[in-house]
Amino acid sequence: MSKNKIIFILFFLALLPCVSMAAAWNWLAQSPVSYFTPEDKQIMRKTAVDALEKGKDGNEITWKNPVTGHSGSVMPISKIKRDDLACRNTRFTNNAEGLTSIQIHLLCKQADGTWKIFK
Repeated sequence: MSKNKIIFILFFLALLPCVSMAAAWNWLAQSPVSYFTPEDKQIMRKTAVDALEKGKDGNEITWKNPVTGHSGSVMPISKIKRDDLACRNTRFTNNAEGLTSIQIHLLCKQADGTWKIFK
């Protein structure tokens, strides 16, 4: 899987709605990510890869774009094995324009070194 694919996957993670908004199709208009600039997204993706690769369980790695004030964090929660892959339960938090979203996902490291959501 290419670096662009992992970036797409991490971007997709950020777009997932909060549980309370999951049933509504207009959730994106109400999500912090809908206000993110390309620079915000780039900072968020780099933080996610750093957290997955180097972060310790329970240690939150934060990011903030000083230009927009948008921010977030990535916190690995636990390491597990699934289908012989190294995986991490991870909490993603994003903040923008007074909105906050929090999601927890299981991501697994692929043979090519990229991370993707475990299905």
